[in-house]
Amino acid sequence: MALTATMYRFEVDLSDVDRGVYEQFEVRAAQHPSESEEFFVTRVLAYVLEYTESLQFGRGISTTEDATIWQKSGDGRIELWIEVGAPAADRLHRIAKQTERLAIYSHREPNFVRSLWRGQTVHRAEQIEVYFVPQEIVSWLVEKLERKTVLSVSRNDGTVYLTIGSDMREWSVVSERVATA
Repeated sequence: MALTATMYRFEVDLSDVDRGVYEQFEVRAAQHPSESEEFFVTRVLAYVLEYTESLQFGRGISTTEDATIWQKSGDGRIELWIEVGAPAADRLHRIAKQTERLAIYSHREPNFVRSLWRGQTVHRAEQIEVYFVPQEIVSWLVEKLERKTVLSVSRNDGTVYLTIGSDMREWSVVSERVATA
């Protein structure tokens, strides 16, 4: 018998001073049976931190021609493509040719992820944004994960404040670029 995805619902209160986005919204996300909890919470966090009304999850981890998360324009152009984890250099090379903006949110160890791209050809590597979510933030989110989670997210001057219930964590979001040298 095949395993089925587990549905989660996040009620999000977002106050992103850095981007000028102040919204309350709901995120419904399915965790695929083969998807780790760490990947899943990083995927949801990336969605929240990049939130716009037209942002969408891709069709799933088994659909490699889709982004993990993306935003398309009215005429079908891909405006934003978000990858999660440690995407291979050849995948980034191909994606960077299809989208206006490419961002990566990774829960993986930064030196390991960087080593995947070293010495590789990646189109517009200097424009690809990489955000490493600290392991302590990922572990905390996994620990707090429930089928229905109320999440408050504030970002101001590059610092993200995450609150679930009365428990709060913060981290400084630093954008790196894909380095292939």
